Amino acid sequence: MRSRFPATLFPTLLCAFLLAVHERRCAAQALVPFGDEFRVNTYSTGGQADPAVAMNGTGQFVVVWSGASPSDDLAGIFGQRFDAVGAPVGPEFRVNTYTTENQDSPAVAIDDVGDFIVVWRSVGQDGDLGGIYGQLYSAVGAPQGNEFRVNFYTANAQDAPSVAKDSTGSFIVTWTGSSGVLLSLDHNVIARRYTSKGVAVGVEFLVNSYTTGSQTASAIAAAGSTFVVVFSGETPPDHDGGIGAQRYDATAGPLGGELAINSYTSGGQGTPSVSIDTHGSFLVTWASAGLDDDLGGVSAQRFSNAGVPRGSEFRVNSVTASAQKRPRTAVDAGGTFVVVWDSQAAGSYDVVARTMKNGGALQGDDVAVNAFTTGTQIVPDVAGGPAGSFVVVWRSDNQASATSGSVGRRRRQRRSERQRRLLPDQLPLRGWPTAARPREPRRSRQHGRRGRLLPDQLPLRRRARTGLTVHCPSIRRSSAASVSSGASPAARR
Repeated sequence: MRSRFPATLFPTLLCAFLLAVHERRCAAQALVPFGDEFRVNTYSTGGQADPAVAMNGTGQFVVVWSGASPSDDLAGIFGQRFDAVGAPVGPEFRVNTYTTENQDSPAVAIDDVGDFIVVWRSVGQDGDLGGIYGQLYSAVGAPQGNEFRVNFYTANAQDAPSVAKDSTGSFIVTWTGSSGVLLSLDHNVIARRYTSKGVAVGVEFLVNSYTTGSQTASAIAAAGSTFVVVFSGETPPDHDGGIGAQRYDATAGPLGGELAINSYTSGGQGTPSVSIDTHGSFLVTWASAGLDDDLGGVSAQRFSNAGVPRGSEFRVNSVTASAQKRPRTAVDAGGTFVVVWDSQAAGSYDVVARTMKNGGALQGDDVAVNAFTTGTQIVPDVAGGPAGSFVVVWRSDNQASATSGSVGRRRRQRRSERQRRLLPDQLPLRGWPTAARPREPRRSRQHGRRGRLLPDQLPLRRRARTGLTVHCPSIRRSSAASVSSGASPAARR
C-alpha cells in the first residue's frame, strides 16, 4: 500500500534567513539579518519538511526538502536555487524521478563552481525497506545523468544520508544501514566515495570501528582534501548513546582511529553535526540530555586539523530553560563557526543561533533567528559561505497559508577601519557598495583632475551596505555587461 505524506494540523512552511556576522570594534560578534525571512517552497499545499541547505564560497546556495507535489501527496524531493543575494534562480524543481512510495531525508552539497549533489532516502526503490539515491546537477541547475543508487547492499533499511564535497568536487555519501559490510541487523554508519562526475570509487565501506549495538545519525563535512564523519550510537565510553568521529583523506583512507567526542556521559548524546574550516580544524556539536540541568542542552568540542581536542567539551546554549536540541553547525570562509538549534525556552519551539570564532570563544548570547513566532519553528539547517555570510533554513508551522518554507538570513562581518582595504572580488557580498547616487569624486594629486573612484579605492568605512540588493555605479552584480574591465572574474559572476 502506498504511504502518503503525513498530514499536518497546521500549514507548514520552509523558511530561510540570510545572516551576517557583525563585528563591533573591540567587541564580540553578533548575528544580524540580511533582509526578512522568506519562504523557500513555491508549492504550499500539503506538508513540506526536512529542509537542508548548502552554500558555496561565492554565496550561491541550494535548499532541498521533502514534501507533497501538485501531482500527488506522496513525499518527494524538491529544490530551489538562490543567487548570492538571496534571489531565487529559476523555479522550484523536483529532484527524484522515481515517484512510487515516499522519498525523504534529503541532503545537499555544493562546490565553488556551483555544481551540486542531492542525496535522499527512497522507500522500496532498491527492492527492500529503503535505499539511498543521488542526483548530480550542473552549476546552471541542469541534471547530470540520471538518479543513481548509492548503497551497494540492498538488504534491509538504509536511512538518513549525508553528503560533502571536497575541493576537487569529489564527494562522499554517508548513511546508516542494517546491512552492508557486516551484514548485521544492527545499524552502522556506512559511506561511499564518488568522483566529481558521480562515478563510484569502490564499494561502500564501514565508518564506525566499534560495532557493538547500533550507530546512527551520521553527518559529514569536508574542507580541502579532508573529510570528517560524526555519528551517534553505543560508542565507548558512553554505551547509553555517545558521539564518535572518523577522519578521512581524499581517497577515503582513514586518518587515525575512531575518535570519542563527548566527555560528559550522563544521559544520551545524539543528533551530531560537524563543520570544518579551511585549515582542517573542525567543530562537533550534539544534543546532550541533562547537560544543563533541564531537558537537554547543546554541547560542542573543538579539534585541531590533526584530530586532537582543543580544550574541553563546552555548552553552546546560554539559555538553559526547557529543551535545546537538534543542533547544526557551519563555518564561513573567515573561520567563524555558527551553531543553530531548536529552543523551547520561549514556550513554543524557535530557532536560535550562536557564533564562535576560530579561536574557540563563544560570541554573545543565543540569538533568535526566526521573526515569525506563532506556532512551531523547528528542524533548522545552516550553511556558511563568504566570510561573514550564513544562511539558515527551517520548517515553520502555520506561517501564512503555506505548507513548509525555508527562511534564510545572511550575516556580515564589519571590519575595522584599521584593516587593509579589500579589492571588490575579495569583499563579501554584503560589503559591496550600493549606488543610491554616485560617489563624490576627488581631485587627482598628480594632474589636478577630478576623477571618480573605483570601488576598491573607497575607504571601507564609506562603503554602503544593503540587505538583498547589491550594485554600485561602475559594477553591477546582476549584469556582466556593466562590470568594468578591471573587475575580477569573481565580480562578474
